[in-house]
Formats: sequence, C-alpha cells, structure tokens
Amino acid sequence: MRYLGYYTDAGAYYYYNTEPGMNYEETFDYIRDYADDTNYPIRFAQYDSWFYPHGEGNGPLEWDLRTDNFSSGGEAAYANHKLPIVAHNRWFGPDTVYSTENGGNYDWTLEDNRVDLPIGPPGSGVGPYSFPNDTRFWPDFFSNRRQWGLKTYEQDWMDVQINRMNATQQNLVIGRDNWRQMDWAAEQKSLDIQYCLTLPRFVLFSAELDSVSHARGSPDYAYNFLQWNIGFQSLWAEAAGLAVLKDTFHSVHVQPEVEADGDVPGDIFNEHFSDLHAAVSTFSSGQVVPGDRIGFEDRLLIDKSINTDGLILRMENSMKPINSV
Repeated sequence: MRYLGYYTDAGAYYYYNTEPGMNYEETFDYIRDYADDTNYPIRFAQYDSWFYPHGEGNGPLEWDLRTDNFSSGGEAAYANHKLPIVAHNRWFGPDTVYSTENGGNYDWTLEDNRVDLPIGPPGSGVGPYSFPNDTRFWPDFFSNRRQWGLKTYEQDWMDVQINRMNATQQNLVIGRDNWRQMDWAAEQKSLDIQYCLTLPRFVLFSAELDSVSHARGSPDYAYNFLQWNIGFQSLWAEAAGLAVLKDTFHSVHVQPEVEADGDVPGDIFNEHFSDLHAAVSTFSSGQVVPGDRIGFEDRLLIDKSINTDGLILRMENSMKPINSV
C-alpha cells in the first residue's frame, strides 16, 4: 500500500481486454517492458476475474490461471513480469471443482439460489452460490499461490455471499468460521487479504483477523461516477484498523481506441475528473492504482502522487470528514 500499483479491474483499460494480438501473459510482459524502459515505477499489479475460468453463475470453476490467458503457465509469467500480484476472487458456484459432490476433496455447502437481476437480458442474474465447509480447504487453496506471484488475495462480492445463501442466513457461525479459516491460512503463507463489497459487519469482524489489511471503500470505478467519495467509509474502516482503497481510475480523459480491436471494452466512459480521482487515491490510506492503457497514462499527474521509486507521497493521516460532522 506504500507504493504505486496497476489495476485491471472494472473500469481499467485491460478489464477483459488485452493489447491487440496478445493474451494477458503477453500484455503483462508488455506492461513490464514499458515500465522498465520509461522508469514508470509500478511495484505491483492486479489480476481481476478475467484470470480464472468461470463456472455456473460466473463464479470461479477453479481459482487458477486460464491457459488461454497464460499460455506459459503462471510461474513462467511471473518470472517474466516480476510484479507481485493482487488476485481477485468472486463467490464459488455449485459446480466448483473443489467440492466432493463434483469430484473434489472438500466438504461443501451447495445451494440452488440464483438471483435474477431486474435489468439486463432475459436470464441474467448472479449465483447460485456455494461455500467451503472444510477446515482443510483454505490451507490447501493458498498452498502454491506465491509461485505465480500472489501477494494479496482480494475477496470480492462479500455482501452476496452472506446475504443470499440460506446457510449463512440460518447459521450464526458457518460464515465466521469460513472467513477465520481463510485469514489463518493466508497468515501461514504471509499473504494479505483485501475485502471488497464489504458490509459493515465484515469491517467490525476484521478486527479479529491478522491478514485482512485493507478494504475497498467504493463501488466499482466503471459504473459509479461519484465513487471517489470514500471519506465516511474511511472513518468507519480505519477505526477498525483497515486501510481504504478508492479503486482504480483513468489518469487521462479518453482511453485510446485500437482500430484493430474495434470497440474497446476498457473504454466504458470518459473521465472528466482524473485529477480528483488521483488526489483522493493519494490522500486515502489505500493503494494508488491507475488503470490506463499502458503508454497512454498522464505521467505528469501520476508523478504528483509518488517519488521516483513509486513511494506514495501521502499524509500521515488520510483525508476524512471531521469526526463531529
């Protein structure tokens, strides 16, 4: 959290989008080469939900790197780009390979609880969801991840996991036990945990946990134009010991289109307030993680937030509303 990073989540240029003619492994090599050639001091990067195969309900079928995205394998990719990784995860679905019901090795709580969304095409929705119910799972889950660069495990969609499963609504301890086991297993591997889409109860709960170091205090950057407003969330989360991330941002007004690609998924909207997002990120307690197409970022703006080594130039205390407000 002390140094500049680079994100590929919703709103970033490389969210389900790569350099023309490249897969993600090659795109990350391209990012690394550009950063080295231009002294762009990116110290870590993020893999979002594009990196793992999806199963029923769009949860991870298996939380591992897709072979079409990383043709040489995760370890070889990390050996080339050398960037410590923040890796995203959603909810697990009912077809997860980890469950004994699907041929896996772990006891699992499976539910058929797909939730249809009121907007979008017919049949669109989220879920069903499932849940590990086995003390062996999280230690095994984290066992070899550092080999492909994992430094921070990002647990996203925490709200739906607790609110939309019968098991977590009817059992007072099943959710708590699962997240405590996740925390303990991450600690054994010297991994950090980032919470995302976090309910207030998780913020309070994190005070019991050693590996949970930060949480995103905003909605997704791509869809919420005022998502820079993290002041009140910071009051709440920092009181519980969590650093607060604003999320990624564009440092330029318009992300460049690539004619060979046609429409660019990463260019969801034009950013009119890049300086505001950069300032809020810098004055927060979390990461500064631009998500422009590499080579088209506004270095003059980004360099206002860091020194030449990428160290974030921030205040001792983050910017928050006055407590009495």
